[in-house]
Amino acid sequence: MASTTRRARPKKLLTIVHSVEKSIYILLEGPKDIEGGTPTSDFTGLVEQAHPELQEFFAWYRKGYEFLYPYAERWWNGLIASEHTKGRSRDEAVRAAADNGLAGAATAPQYVWFIRYCWLRCDSINKTLPLEQRVAPPVLLLKWLMDAGEDDYVRLLTCMLYWPIGLDENGEWC
Repeated sequence: MASTTRRARPKKLLTIVHSVEKSIYILLEGPKDIEGGTPTSDFTGLVEQAHPELQEFFAWYRKGYEFLYPYAERWWNGLIASEHTKGRSRDEAVRAAADNGLAGAATAPQYVWFIRYCWLRCDSINKTLPLEQRVAPPVLLLKWLMDAGEDDYVRLLTCMLYWPIGLDENGEWC
C-alpha cells in the first residue's frame, strides 16, 4: 500500500555568485565605518530582547519576504534565462546576468526599495527610543534574519554588495 504521507519538496537554492559569509561580514561591519546616521546602541542580541516596537517591525519585515523572495528569485531567474537564450551555457548565463545585475537577485527593484524602506523605518523607530534601546539597522535587517534561521532570506540579502542607503547633507540616513 502506498504511503499517504506527503514528503516536503526539496527547496532549490537561489543561484548566487558570492560568498554568503563574506557578504554577512561586509553588511554587518561596513556601516560601522560611516560617520552619521542616527546613533544606536551596540546591541546585537536576540529580537526577543529588543524594544517591542522593533520586535513588531522585525516580524513585519520578515513577513515581507514571503512576497519579495519569490519575486526577486523570478526576476533573477528571468535575467539568467535571457542570457541563456543568447547561446551561453548555464554557468556563462549566470555570470553574464551577475555582470549586468551586480547584486544578483537582490537587484530586483522592488527588493531594493523594500530594504531601503526597512532601513529607514528602523531608523525612524530608533529616533523615538532612548539610545540604549536602539538597534542598528544591519542588526535588525540581517542578524535577526540569521538568528531566526531564515537562510534563504539571508542568502538573498547577502547578494547586495552594500546597503542601498546613503547620508544626506545633514548626516541623516536617506
